[in-house]
Amino acid sequence: MENINITNKKPVKRNRNLLFQLAFAAGILLLVWLSFGQTVLAPRKGNGMPQKFVGLKLMDVVEGAGAMAQIDRMHATGIELVTATIGTYELNNQKITVWAGIAADSIAAEQLLSRMVEAISRGNPSFSNLRKISVTQGYHSHEIFLVDGPGGKHAFYISKLSRDKVVWLAVENGDTQAVIEGALDVF
Repeated sequence: MENINITNKKPVKRNRNLLFQLAFAAGILLLVWLSFGQTVLAPRKGNGMPQKFVGLKLMDVVEGAGAMAQIDRMHATGIELVTATIGTYELNNQKITVWAGIAADSIAAEQLLSRMVEAISRGNPSFSNLRKISVTQGYHSHEIFLVDGPGGKHAFYISKLSRDKVVWLAVENGDTQAVIEGALDVF
């Protein structure tokens, strides 16, 4: 009986095809992951403004010098911010405007908040019914100031996420309490 040595080259070709298929599948998974990361994990527009907030869609963002100029016009005095962002959220007849100003540091932010409270307390033709509430989330409570004014209910506070940030919310036709609770986790 004669020994015949048979060499089959098909397994090498199969291995190359398998490697190509695995690399192709890995490429597709990478593209899906990157797309997911851009649209779901980091859905922010502008300087920290999420695309959606309490079910409303971000319709407009003004940042930097433009936002600071708008805030200065509202206050009619320089309020010493490093930068600012204004975001407008809308859906149907609901509208929320978020003003977020970054002060030089946490002390400057506290001073700005105090000046705002003092100015409204002295009597302000635009805002009335100033009150302070404490919102508890988990083991922490956060101090929020509320006023009634043009466009609905307003809330303002120092951000728990960044102690140099002062946030003002204007809530038209919405659940102010739910907006405040959501805002504390986002702004």
